This record gives sequence, C-alpha cells and structure tokens, in this order.
Amino acid sequence: MRERLYSGHYVLYAYLLTAALLLLAVRQGSLLFVASAAALFAVWDIVWITGPDVVRDRSSEEMNASATRARTYLSYFLGVYGAGTAYFVLNMTAAQRESLLETCGKAGVPRWLLVVPLAWTGITMLFFPIQLKENKAPSTAVRTLIVTVTWSQKIITFTVLFCILRLAYYTSS
Repeated sequence: MRERLYSGHYVLYAYLLTAALLLLAVRQGSLLFVASAAALFAVWDIVWITGPDVVRDRSSEEMNASATRARTYLSYFLGVYGAGTAYFVLNMTAAQRESLLETCGKAGVPRWLLVVPLAWTGITMLFFPIQLKENKAPSTAVRTLIVTVTWSQKIITFTVLFCILRLAYYTSS
C-alpha cells in the first residue's frame, strides 16, 4: 500500500485535498483548515521518509542534494518576501500600515501569520549541512533534514497563498 501511496491517483487525491483545504480556509477564513493542511503535509512526508523505498530510491548524496536545492529555493523566497515586505512597510505611512493591519484582522488573517513565512524560512535556513559517506543509504539525519526542509516549503507556500487569497477574497466581497 505504501508504494502505491506515492504514485498514480493517490498523489492526485493529495493535491486535490490540499487545494480543497486551501479553498475552504480562504472561503471560511478559518485557520483550522490551514492547520489541517499542515497535518496532511506532515503525515505525507513522514510516511514517505520512513518507507523502505526511500532507501532504495535515493542515495545519501542525492537526498542531501535535494535538501540543498530546497534550502536554496527557501533562501530566494526569504529575500523576495523580506524585500517585498520591507518595501511596502517602509513606503507606507503609519495610517496606511494601520489600515492594512486592520483589514487583515477583519479578513481573518492574524498579524502573526504575516510574519510566519519570513520567520519559518529563516529558522529552516539555520539547519546545518550534514557530512555524508559515499554510497551509503540516507541516514536518519539526512532524512530528518529533507523532511524538515520540504515540509517547511509546503507550509510557507500554503501560508502565503492563504494570506494573499484570503485578503483578496475579503476585499472583493
């Protein structure tokens, strides 16, 4: 069963469920659906990383390279999101900033949720690279690193999408 979970229609079901959770979160303005998506991502990644196929499918070097690529993408996001946030905050008057935060509150987007993607990306970037031995199966450290980084990518992306879409939904209705 585990082998089939990560191929074919099961992957499509996971994507559809994630999209449904995002749409429900945006429509209802509820963080319960955001938390549900985070749980889905965690279960999906943990079941994958603990499976025997991971050992056969990827070497330690390949898995570490995947984690490095994911961290690179997160570093790009950190720069873009941080610079974009700073640009808007620094170019707004105090009244405009207060109006934006008030709109976020009314839309169901708590202030802290606007900072989570930036903070979580920074925290994820603090994980250290791991020394590898050649031609070895992925160690627990490498597996933990890849799950942490890829799970973080999903959470950050989902959170940003929720904030943007919820604000767009609220302001257009």
